[in-house]
Amino acid sequence: MTDTFTCEFIQSLIFIPAALLCYLPLMGQLREGPGKLMLKAIPIFLALSITESYIATRVELDGNIELAPILIAAFIFYLWSIGWQLAKGLAVFVDVMALMSVLANMAAMFDASRHSQLGINSSTIDYVIFFLIASALSTVVFGPFLFKAGRKLSERLEIAAVWYMTLPFSGAILFLNIYVRPIKYETLYVNRIGSIALTLLIIELVFWAVMNIVFYYTVMEILNASESLNELRIMKVKEEQYRAQISYVKESARARHDFRQTVATLQMMAEEGEIDSIRDYLADYIKELPENETTLYSGNSALNAVLNYYAGDAKGKGIDIRLHIDADKQDALSDAELCTLIGNLLENAIEAAGKADEPDRFIQLAVTVRGNWLYIVATNGFNGQVRKKNGKYISTKSGGSGYGLASVRQTAMHHGGRAEFTDQGKEFHSDIAIPFRTN
Repeated sequence: MTDTFTCEFIQSLIFIPAALLCYLPLMGQLREGPGKLMLKAIPIFLALSITESYIATRVELDGNIELAPILIAAFIFYLWSIGWQLAKGLAVFVDVMALMSVLANMAAMFDASRHSQLGINSSTIDYVIFFLIASALSTVVFGPFLFKAGRKLSERLEIAAVWYMTLPFSGAILFLNIYVRPIKYETLYVNRIGSIALTLLIIELVFWAVMNIVFYYTVMEILNASESLNELRIMKVKEEQYRAQISYVKESARARHDFRQTVATLQMMAEEGEIDSIRDYLADYIKELPENETTLYSGNSALNAVLNYYAGDAKGKGIDIRLHIDADKQDALSDAELCTLIGNLLENAIEAAGKADEPDRFIQLAVTVRGNWLYIVATNGFNGQVRKKNGKYISTKSGGSGYGLASVRQTAMHHGGRAEFTDQGKEFHSDIAIPFRTN
């Protein structure tokens, strides 16, 4: 029994490369640092490994049945460690388990070549060693891609439905490999079953790798296209505000040109004592003055255009908007990123405040620099109704996905900062902090 226990315990080391592959795509979203997380994971890993090894030596059960409760416990800890992000966690976990199921059956094929009289539930140390080596090699081969590409994708993609879309593919591979496990190795020697099974496993492994790569590049293209559309929207805002500024300048120039004539006319009326005529003349003159005056919120012309646009939009909807902008020396974001981020915040705030009752129709935005950090704090009123999914706010608009706030969070995280959104009563709070870029 001791040899069986030792073999089972050694086999449980497969949890290490599997866990590493699960964590690599989500390294930037751990609730604790890797060091602290490891201190908690090691005793849990030992407890699960010893439990599984003990059960395997005491009870004659199918390997999958023995492993199921262990995997469920590991998955719960995994979800906790990544902040209960179910969509991302489930997609990555099932994807890695699909890969491990392919490697497990490859190990069974190797074990069958050396011990044809046995079966998967009586596998030897040869099975264990092959499985460990194969999983370690897979970590070396696929690990860099999952760490770089997977991490970038997990930080940018906040739409749960897209993550869930991966489950049919990875789940099918996992189910297929569980279903076709060679219970008795001797069946692999019947006709060409063994060679066919090995070929199918190789095809599955290649297919798994290709589909992960295709998923990454497809989603990234969609996200890039979405960001491009967002930038075009900001450019349109800037163009509209620019036109408004040009119109204001022309109207002001015309008013200044006519000012001397106006003063002369008023002087003549005053000398003749025509007070009523002066009043009528001034009323007509005031009507002709430019109405859409441009406010200089910031020395950044692009940001100033965006702020004027949304300030005008808010005032037009009866929303009290107050802006405090002191970001001329910020070095955290490019102009395009800053305009997009502020635009998303104000657009969401205007949408929410516009649905609130009169006392709650307000927006306050402060953009300041302290030390080497850019701070953006916004508060807006709303009707008190919020929608959340997986702990994150989503749009209350029909068909809305809440991509605006997700884009703000992604921008902050991309630059090593943070973005937090909270609500209290009928006030919604946005707090963003982004460090300056390092050369």
